[in-house]
Amino acid sequence: MSQADQRRIQVVIADDHPVVREGLRSVLLTAADMDVIGEAGTGAEAVAQAQALQPEVMLLDIRMPDGNGLAVLNQIKVVSPDTSVIMVTMHDNPEYISRAIAAGAAGYVLKEANRHDLLTAIRTVLNPSAAPTPVLLSKSQRVPFNAAHTPAPCGPASLSPVERELLLLLADGLSNKEISLQLRCSLGTVKKYLQHIFTTLQVSDRTRAVVEAIRLGLIDP
Repeated sequence: MSQADQRRIQVVIADDHPVVREGLRSVLLTAADMDVIGEAGTGAEAVAQAQALQPEVMLLDIRMPDGNGLAVLNQIKVVSPDTSVIMVTMHDNPEYISRAIAAGAAGYVLKEANRHDLLTAIRTVLNPSAAPTPVLLSKSQRVPFNAAHTPAPCGPASLSPVERELLLLLADGLSNKEISLQLRCSLGTVKKYLQHIFTTLQVSDRTRAVVEAIRLGLIDP
């Protein structure tokens, strides 16, 4: 095997829609450093492919016909712990993102991501300098590929119990109005809490706040 062949990233695509699999495969085949070594249309097939092929990367839909993609992710990490799993989905939801990260996903990318972003995500999760920070790409907020990330200087102690509770509500996908009802405070107060959270965690949106809070151990996934 030549050095060029050795450098090729081995990828398995797991999605229940053949058209989606074909589209992802077409994108990956344009990359000189990637090979698609397997495809799966169900969660069971994805686990079997992971166990048999031990791919470096698996692109996994978060919703599979025979089970939740996050449950499939857990099984894959058991049979092929070195496989970096990137959740590829149409759902731009902080709850999905936080649960995926907690389950061991190396990245979370929307299906509508462009070719460059998808290929960059795959290469980034295999970059030792980027680990263990997950690769994230959301629809409304373009979350950068974090090669290096340091904890917020203010630290966990600077967030109040109410703000930590608010972070949990963010992780559950609640809107500002729903949070105000849950915490029994005004929308203005919720926005002030959010601003303090964003400043403390050095983030600029709800999705990043949830991801960073989980990473720092401020909230349980």
